[in-house]
Amino acid sequence: MTKTPTQADENRICLLNEVPAARVKTALTNTKARLELIERETAAAHQRAMSPTADDAEIRAARAEVTDLAFERERLANAVEHLTERHTSLAAAEVRASQQEEHSLAKAERDALVVEIAEVYPKLAEQLIDLFTRLDANDARLSAVNKAGGGERLESAEVAARGCAGNFIWPVGRGAGNVARLTRIQLPNLNQHGYAWPPRTSGREREEFRRGGHGASRGRRPPSARVGVRTA
Repeated sequence: MTKTPTQADENRICLLNEVPAARVKTALTNTKARLELIERETAAAHQRAMSPTADDAEIRAARAEVTDLAFERERLANAVEHLTERHTSLAAAEVRASQQEEHSLAKAERDALVVEIAEVYPKLAEQLIDLFTRLDANDARLSAVNKAGGGERLESAEVAARGCAGNFIWPVGRGAGNVARLTRIQLPNLNQHGYAWPPRTSGREREEFRRGGHGASRGRRPPSARVGVRTA
């Protein structure tokens, strides 16, 4: 006949084997509950032993029960102490293991991003620089064409693509604020100080660029310039 495991059996397993902290926590909770019950039973047995109406047999039985319960109480209290220490140790180890796993995963993700940045950003920046250079050049050409006349006014390609007003203001339904120009974006060099875009300019032109002016549009570098080589 298979023996039904007792709480003492479970406590022994938790103290002698590698088990999850949650299992030890359950054993600890159950042992504390048992200890509280034994303490109540001890108090009741002691009261019976001290009763002035108890006969000799009742007194002997109550005293024996108090002695047995005191022993059981001491064993349970000792188990609670050891289970508490065991749970604290296992829980801390599980936290460390979780932290180490997260560190490894975060590092792997970081390392993949390092490779991706090195592969993607220079190509993407060059594409944007080429686009911005041609957009600025076309804006200048449109400005000259519009001044000379010869047809309807031609707005910037950026205006047409983004659907904003020709003075680069968003309509009321879309924010009613200034449009952040694409060519005002700053693209940092990947491996050295400075910016790949905008191109190197005078201090006055850089300040105009920062404020969103058009002074920095003069002297754009050719789109063949390499990202990460020039400093600003």
